[in-house]
Amino acid sequence: MLEGIRDLAEGRSPPTRLYDGAVLLSWTVTFVLFVASAAAVLLAARWRRQLANVIGAGIVFQVLTLLQPPLPIGVLCTLGLLLLARPRSGAGQDPSAGPAPESARAPSSSTGSAVAAPERQEAPPDGADMLNEPGRASDAAEAASPEPGPR
Repeated sequence: MLEGIRDLAEGRSPPTRLYDGAVLLSWTVTFVLFVASAAAVLLAARWRRQLANVIGAGIVFQVLTLLQPPLPIGVLCTLGLLLLARPRSGAGQDPSAGPAPESARAPSSSTGSAVAAPERQEAPPDGADMLNEPGRASDAAEAASPEPGPR
């Protein structure tokens, strides 16, 4: 920010308000990401990734404020930090947990009333699950799957 005073003292034109605003915006975005990532370290299940975001945001913030690189480099650093901090697809789920159970899914009725899904029963170990009983959920899955061709 003191660049304007230096430029005036040396006879050059000072930076524009747009330039100063862009520098301040990059500092602010970086600091907000630093604070948000620090909070996410304490709250998120994937805290190691958030810790890497905190470290990255801290380094970028220090570089931007202390070294004051040219604006295009500062903007690139801030955009890179934003890309690293964005949530991945399925970020709210533990990848080892698999798909969400049906009881955890929202009901699809438009009335808003919660209808309990029927609970699944364990298949008996004696092979009785091979019987094709009408109305079983496996009938729909078998009907939807294509028949295997000759080998």
